[in-house]
Amino acid sequence: MRPSDLWIRASALVLLAVGAFAVLGNPTTAGELSPPPAAELPFTVDEPHGDAPGTAGSEGATARPSEAATAEPTFRKSEGRDTTGWTSGVIVGDIPLTPSVLDQIQTIAVVVDELKNVLAGGTPPWRKVVPVALGIGTPTFEVRDIPFSDYGYVVRVHSPGLNGGQCTVQITQERPFADDVKLPITPGSPFSILLRDQDRAPVCATEIRMVPHQEPHGRTMLHGTSDNYGSVVFENVLEGEYHVHVGPQAMPLMEPTVVHVQPGSFLRQGSVVLPQGTTIVVPRGSQVTAIVTQVGGWPIAGALVQLRATGRRQVNEMETETDSLGKATFPNLLPGNWEIEISKPDYQRRLGQFEVKPDAQAAEQRFEIIRIR
Repeated sequence: MRPSDLWIRASALVLLAVGAFAVLGNPTTAGELSPPPAAELPFTVDEPHGDAPGTAGSEGATARPSEAATAEPTFRKSEGRDTTGWTSGVIVGDIPLTPSVLDQIQTIAVVVDELKNVLAGGTPPWRKVVPVALGIGTPTFEVRDIPFSDYGYVVRVHSPGLNGGQCTVQITQERPFADDVKLPITPGSPFSILLRDQDRAPVCATEIRMVPHQEPHGRTMLHGTSDNYGSVVFENVLEGEYHVHVGPQAMPLMEPTVVHVQPGSFLRQGSVVLPQGTTIVVPRGSQVTAIVTQVGGWPIAGALVQLRATGRRQVNEMETETDSLGKATFPNLLPGNWEIEISKPDYQRRLGQFEVKPDAQAAEQRFEIIRIR
């Protein structure tokens, strides 16, 4: 390379270094950029107002955030709506829905009932039913013209075939507006029933009916038949109280059993719905009556009669006392051998045995005991 070319390149490098120092090393030059238009600023620029704290006096304007940028969102129920001069109340709320009920909803209605006891000849409690419009998003409702009451109101949501939430609110002259009501709609849950006899053996091929009792209204009766394990599972049971009837409707095997079903959405472990169910013991077998008399046939009242099943893994024991006719009735004795023990003060204790055969009809067993005092 020629010396003249080296000189030219060296001079160019010196000029570039001086220019870079002038741009980057001078703080006054680096800050002289034109500001963006005022419309793009996230705050407003105030005119100077003297030397108050936070202002720049007469030497320049001080930037401060606008009210829209700094105001914190606040919500106060008392300030949500002006209730001055109201002569009746309003209830406003939401109806949260779980995804599993979206394709099951047909109609939604909100029912408001006054919590007032009905007295003879008195005014019935106030009630209003408001249909809820279905659309996109969470359904909302508003119930107007609610009389002021010292009893309070119960607010329910009803959708056929689903569980509806409820809550209690006060609507008075001091608090005529309730806007924090949430009434969720949730699906029913599985409920299983196991039928067992006194020996814990399954009771198969037996009718079971779950009859709704009291509130909530609108539930249907459920019907099923126990399988080979003595069980029946009802897939979609709504919350509330039910009376469980076992056996044919014309000839029930026992008195109804009361069960309470909880909403499935509240009985979860993670995403798994916890099972609900109950076991009902159905006494079965033949009726046997023990007749206790003195020698000569006079009945003995108040004698203690005890029965024990023999030859079984589970020991069955039962006892009762004889009536004025000397009778002690056991309505359900399973087939097999039974021991009987009869005792009464001033009488000799009596032991005996008898057999109950399968499909046996009602039978009587007679026993005489001897008076010793």
